[in-house]
Amino acid sequence: MNISELSEILKSNQHETDTYDFKERWENTNSELLKDILSFANTAHHKDCYLIYGIDDSKHVVGITDEDKNQKNQQMITDFLTHVHFANDSIPDVIFNKLPVDGKIVNILTIKDSDQVPFYLADDFKGKGRPISKGTIFFRDKDSDFGFQSVPPYKTMEKLWQKHFHLDLKPKDRFPYLLDDICNWSWHDGDPEKFVYNIDPNFCIEIEEREDQETSIQVESFSVNLPNPQIFWSSVSLKYNQQDVMNPLTGMSLDGGRGFVIYPEISKIKDLYYYYYFANSLREKVGNVVNYQKRHATGTFTIDDYFNSIVQYSDDKQKQLIESEIESKKIDFSPKDKEVKELNKHLTTTFGKKYVERHTFSSMISQIKLTRYINKTINK
Repeated sequence: MNISELSEILKSNQHETDTYDFKERWENTNSELLKDILSFANTAHHKDCYLIYGIDDSKHVVGITDEDKNQKNQQMITDFLTHVHFANDSIPDVIFNKLPVDGKIVNILTIKDSDQVPFYLADDFKGKGRPISKGTIFFRDKDSDFGFQSVPPYKTMEKLWQKHFHLDLKPKDRFPYLLDDICNWSWHDGDPEKFVYNIDPNFCIEIEEREDQETSIQVESFSVNLPNPQIFWSSVSLKYNQQDVMNPLTGMSLDGGRGFVIYPEISKIKDLYYYYYFANSLREKVGNVVNYQKRHATGTFTIDDYFNSIVQYSDDKQKQLIESEIESKKIDFSPKDKEVKELNKHLTTTFGKKYVERHTFSSMISQIKLTRYINKTINK
């Protein structure tokens, strides 16, 4: 939470909700703190939640000072939760930060949204304050915490388990999670080629070869150094109940069928285009499922070489930082004549002289140089 987000909450007509709670002081005991964290961790919505210390129930900013001996910091919170025995080792992700408000300091615990609900203890928690019994499920309902004296209603538990298994999401939003369950897909050869999710066969990936192979450029900077640089294109449809859940993706069979990937995203620096994925992106996950199910034909080196020839960012923030850094520098990525001749000679071996003469591939060298520079920057 930043200062503008906190300001919006303070201006709103709502006092406490199922996403935030004001506290004039920190809890007196770790038992009470754990109860408050668990109550907000066990929410059926998909939003981060906040415990806001230093603001009373009337939204008056009183601040937190060193006189509050119960106040915590990030290390103390992390150590505390690490030593609590949670069921299934699912520990709530809690982030501590401070914000200056009206000349005072407000402490905020952000309880990150998670699909690992319900959170509960595998062992009793004993210490100062009221003990917490194993298996007790604390939960938040509107502006109140529950758990010590009441068990969750059936509908509350149903919503938590729906969130856990992503059953509360639309098919498009469920797909990334199902793709992580890589072993529970099955390959069905045919035209189109299909990959079906065994647990719910309504979810399906269909791959159909494109008919315009002859007129397409059949090599890219990320395939040029593979033993067989030729690309075979396909249309990849993610379907639920035989209906597309999003626009088709472009698939690529690489190195004579030894690897399958989804065409990467494209960005530009200094008028040069290059290719990238975000970590754990849908594009990467689709390729992982296909290659795993067809692992008898997939070459590990082919996939490794491909990923070494594109950029993999952790997130958009990293991408923006690196692109800004490179834009500010004077770096020459232009190809040398010798490099162009060697590339044309290499591609002529695969595609023939007439094909190479019809296209200009020198920009690929610049793309390769830029990609290597970005990857080197990421790996510093």
